[in-house]
Amino acid sequence: MKSVYKIFFGFMDLEKWLNKQGEKCLQLTNVSDSKYTFIKCDSPIRYFVDHTDDSPFTDANGEYIHAKEAEGYELVCMNGRTLFFCAPLEKEDYSQRYKNMLSHVRLVLLSVFSLFVISMSVMIYEMKQIKILEHAVFERITPRTVAYLLIVPAALSLGATVIYFMEMLSLSQKRKEVVKIEQLNKATEQDQVEGDSAGV
Repeated sequence: MKSVYKIFFGFMDLEKWLNKQGEKCLQLTNVSDSKYTFIKCDSPIRYFVDHTDDSPFTDANGEYIHAKEAEGYELVCMNGRTLFFCAPLEKEDYSQRYKNMLSHVRLVLLSVFSLFVISMSVMIYEMKQIKILEHAVFERITPRTVAYLLIVPAALSLGATVIYFMEMLSLSQKRKEVVKIEQLNKATEQDQVEGDSAGV
């Protein structure tokens, strides 16, 4: 059993802190003022904290608690009108996480590469022009000036393109490694289940 004294000024901070305890396999059993009591459990858990406008024992709040239990949460304790729920922490799908990261990186890579292509195209076009427009608003702005101004975004977008391309390659390699590890773990778990079944 473990007791911790802490003061929070918002439910978000409280829930965030409780989830950190849940990752350490600590299950909340009681809350009294600023004292939080935990017991050690077998697997990580996640928490959900809510506050009722009136007594938690009203019919409406009773239905709400049953609805949360139907979602997979368990009401572990109450402190006044504050309800503390917990549920098993699902295993993180790392291969899916890397897949999502790759999607974001590809999108950024496409954006910065497009910016590079546009900047270079306009710069080359302006260098070939004698003047920007027949009726230029600013007479001192020449195609050469415009081209020089576009060097900065072209260089920045080129640098970003290289960086994100390398990041994409790195993430792709990591995802392949993670997929292999997850497949190996699944095969090992399946072998253990089959071995247990054979032993029975």
